[in-house]
Amino acid sequence: MREKTYFRVLLALVAGMLTFTALINYRLDAYGIFRSDYEKQVLEPNKNYVKTKYVLDNKEKYQSFLFGSSKVGHIETDFIEETSLYNMCYSEGIPADWLDTIQTFLKNGVQIDMVLLGLDEFSFTIDPESHAHDLLRLRYSQLDWFQKMKYYILKNPFDVYNFRTVQSMIRQDPYYLMLDDLWNTGITYGNDEYVEANWETIKNSPAYNKPIDFYQKDRVDETIEDIRQILNLCRENKIEVILFFNPVHHATYALHEDITNKAKEQLMEITSYWDFSGYNSITTDNFYWYETSHFRHNVGRMMLERIFALDCGVPIPDDFGVYVEQIEY
Repeated sequence: MREKTYFRVLLALVAGMLTFTALINYRLDAYGIFRSDYEKQVLEPNKNYVKTKYVLDNKEKYQSFLFGSSKVGHIETDFIEETSLYNMCYSEGIPADWLDTIQTFLKNGVQIDMVLLGLDEFSFTIDPESHAHDLLRLRYSQLDWFQKMKYYILKNPFDVYNFRTVQSMIRQDPYYLMLDDLWNTGITYGNDEYVEANWETIKNSPAYNKPIDFYQKDRVDETIEDIRQILNLCRENKIEVILFFNPVHHATYALHEDITNKAKEQLMEITSYWDFSGYNSITTDNFYWYETSHFRHNVGRMMLERIFALDCGVPIPDDFGVYVEQIEY
């Protein structure tokens, strides 16, 4: 009889703990998985999931998509008027992720006319498996109801992201939608006006002396194969592809320049692309950078001007942006 009582008490405690955990995680929803109203989202959500879901819920709204990491978030896609172009940037987006998202779109009936793919130096060094359990970067296709429960409802309610969410709420930090235009262009806002007004102070920031190293391992061969699969998929579905290397701050570029150059050499064997990386007037001038990872909006405008022959109101240095032709054998 006593054992049954202990068992019931234990069962009640476990049920109580699970209920508490589920309620806290669902209520905070720090990664933005369950909410439909993002007005009160505090920290960055899982944008791979959120943006993919948004497009699937609005299949007729966009015909073209810009894929890349958070860096391409500062490319203002609304300058391109010929097509409805949505910026699908998400944290540490790499070709394996983009392939999965494009497959998800096509599988669910999204009509795609054009995709732009913005490569980074870390596109060839980050292992997609590192995203497999990363709650900020799990793919939409990986999150059925069971996986959502496992990763987002039954996770530790006292983890760092929940803690930071509560901290931000207490401090009354700006809501996330003040930083990202999730429901229109998909772009990430920048504080360019502040940078330019305070440049004399900002230019001495120690942030410009700290290169950002995303290196995990050399995955050039594997990433080239991911890109090849994207090209084949797009060819089969009559989708135009524009590929480009993002500008990389010179301090970050120098860390693994050999791997990036190896990737460029292999890439030109399968397709043509625009190259904004390397050492040029933009990548060596801190004025065009928020820190050593993200370029400013004026740089994104230069890239659009170079690729699409647009007038976005900014002059382009002659050494910024080179078109690399595919090697024909």
